[in-house]
Amino acid sequence: MNLPDNFGWKFELPFFLTKDSMLQWFQYRINHRILGTNRLMFKMGIVDKENCSFCNHFSETILHLFWECRYVDQFWRALIKWLSEEFQNSFTNWSKKDIIFGNRGMQISSNIIILLAKKTHLSMQS
Repeated sequence: MNLPDNFGWKFELPFFLTKDSMLQWFQYRINHRILGTNRLMFKMGIVDKENCSFCNHFSETILHLFWECRYVDQFWRALIKWLSEEFQNSFTNWSKKDIIFGNRGMQISSNIIILLAKKTHLSMQS
């Protein structure tokens, strides 16, 4: 993601946000780049191809899976639109880093929504 050397890795954020161990483990795997993406499993010889489970065009990396894929882009746009309409709040300033890693500077509710949305999005692939 071309993060600067002084990027403040916040590995404790999932443990601060929720007591749900499944969500904690999910974000922990993202932060440590050990989430079972097709690219990682292809490198391990577990799957035959590394293409994205949604678009089937690009390598399924964490960045692609949660930010670059055209299907995930539609997912985030729909979620942001719904949140903005339902809660008359602007959620449009989420960055790539906010979505992938979370952001301690954002409201806890925004971080939890993002974490749940990522988990939901990934479960849609099954």
